[in-house]
Amino acid sequence: MKRKWYKNKKLIVATTIFLGLSGYFLLNQSNMKTIRSPDVKQERKTLKKKKPSSDSVVSQAERTLEKPDYVIEGEKKEYALKMMDETISYLESFRGKDSIREVSPSKKNHLFLTDLQMARNLTTMLYVGYNYNRDSFELYESDSGNVEQFVFTISRSDKDRLSFAGNFVPATGQFEIVQMKGVPIPVENKDVQFDPALDPKVPTEFLDKLEKEKNEEQNDDK
Repeated sequence: MKRKWYKNKKLIVATTIFLGLSGYFLLNQSNMKTIRSPDVKQERKTLKKKKPSSDSVVSQAERTLEKPDYVIEGEKKEYALKMMDETISYLESFRGKDSIREVSPSKKNHLFLTDLQMARNLTTMLYVGYNYNRDSFELYESDSGNVEQFVFTISRSDKDRLSFAGNFVPATGQFEIVQMKGVPIPVENKDVQFDPALDPKVPTEFLDKLEKEKNEEQNDDK
């Protein structure tokens, strides 16, 4: 009788331990799903897988990015787009002036991180008739958690387009325009400041042409 009761007691204890471990495992799995799900859902709202652009000047700019496959959507993009609107508005204010030497990158115009000559290059292109394509602005993830990257285009026609790429720091609202891709039209106004050497994709014959025009102007002055 005692031996039978002892066996039953062992069976009851083993069953209790099994049920307890099963319950703990199921509860733990449920908690993991509850914790992880919101993060995945939030990421899908912000990031979108992007196919390479068929636009040559845009694809050239995208190749300079760290994560060109992932674009940022939603509030983050709207914020960066608003900052870029203010930047372009500042640069376009120099249209019609005899010189763009007054262009000065600052925190107020969101170009504090941008090289002066690059800022003048973009201003020059806007000055000679290129238009900012707001719908072309794209924001991308980068390898750094506090830096995003961007690409946008300016154009005079469907075939005459330039693209710009660089970094954006959302914490400060500052752009660093680093790359310009495409071949700009020759600039004839001697007061316009443009340095095509900043873009390694500009053909050497274009550089030679500008140098020749510069020498001819100097000879005429003599």
